[in-house]
Amino acid sequence: MPRPSAPEVSRSPGRRAAVLAGWLGLFALAVVLPLLRQQGTPPWDVFWAEDGAVYFRDAAVDGLGATLRGYQGYVQLLPRLLAVPTAWLPISTAPAYAALSASVVNALIAAFVFRATRGYVATTVLRLVVASTWVVAPVLGWEGAGNWTNLIWPVLGAVPWAIVTQRTGRVDTVGRVVLVVLAPLCQPLAFVFVPLALLVAWRRRTPVSYAVVIGLVAGLVAQGLLMARSVPRHEPMAFAVRDLAKTVSVSFFGSFLVGEKALPHVWFRFGNAAAVAFVVGTVAVFALLLWAASTRARRLALVWIGYALLLVAAPLISNGTEGTRPLLGLPLAPIERYVTVPMFLFVGALAMLVDAPDASRDRLVTRVARPLVVAQIVVVSLVGFRLDNPRSTAPSWAGQVTAAQEACAATGADQIGLGIAPVPWGVDLPCRRVS
Repeated sequence: MPRPSAPEVSRSPGRRAAVLAGWLGLFALAVVLPLLRQQGTPPWDVFWAEDGAVYFRDAAVDGLGATLRGYQGYVQLLPRLLAVPTAWLPISTAPAYAALSASVVNALIAAFVFRATRGYVATTVLRLVVASTWVVAPVLGWEGAGNWTNLIWPVLGAVPWAIVTQRTGRVDTVGRVVLVVLAPLCQPLAFVFVPLALLVAWRRRTPVSYAVVIGLVAGLVAQGLLMARSVPRHEPMAFAVRDLAKTVSVSFFGSFLVGEKALPHVWFRFGNAAAVAFVVGTVAVFALLLWAASTRARRLALVWIGYALLLVAAPLISNGTEGTRPLLGLPLAPIERYVTVPMFLFVGALAMLVDAPDASRDRLVTRVARPLVVAQIVVVSLVGFRLDNPRSTAPSWAGQVTAAQEACAATGADQIGLGIAPVPWGVDLPCRRVS
């Protein structure tokens, strides 16, 4: 007698609604959590650096005319676009809008990454871990959470997933193309992903893979044309290979292993011995996981690791290492923005390696390596979730606006200055705009 086939499983409307509510809840959490990381003055009551001094100021004065304006030698289109509505918003609400809009966009990028990892990371928990690094990674707490300025790094970090993802639905395709066009118009370093895009297009030979290549190249060409008429960047500092190696060891490998909050304490206590230990520890972790992984996972993970090392070195080579090298007995230089994309790539590589072990080592990976990797990422993220940063002690923007309005009315001045973080950043605004 033939065995009866299993009944077809379908989700009831109630179950579908519950699943949708769950995903919407996760998205809302991804929006809110970055806004809660900062101790002291909340991010919605203070501007961060270029957010206030460049993007908000230019939008407040010139509106849409500032959208394609360069800064430090290149165009940052996404921060400029997000700043445009502040030309019409009440000035007292501008930092709150900046923090919320940045957090929403960052959550959208994280959601895109979660979808894009399907096909390379089968385990849902690991896909969530990868996507969560765009939300709660320790390196984002110092200067990467709740501001426009550093959104250029999460956008750049999602590009490789946009290139290799196997999702070709209409929504996914539009998202992939938009992202690969936007990324080079925010950060010229996106050019390093052109070889990867060309390789994927050559192997797949599909309209979607060709569209991704065309979009990436179009964004780079547009950035190059806009850079030609942009204000030149600052003069780079001195560069030394030895300083590069030490900076990568401590500020990247160290952050990867112990997190941003513990890293300064480890550095002060152990100094150069910590730098050596960070290299040995990072190499050992990846060597063991590469040995245990399947051939397919190993290949793409090596690509991610290579890009991580390239992208942590490139900004240091371009900007110089004189101000970033770790000095014994002194605090570490904050280079979190340079470490952000490499950290995304490292976590992605870890997830691919522990998700797809070689058949002969499946038990070792699933019972030991995978739980340890997830636990390490979770613990480091939790420990480094709340922290002080240069915005923590900044004066309230709302209070400054009230004082500025009173000063403008009393003195009849044309302009007035308001403070933003970090010191000594500030922004001068016309009194007509403040009032």
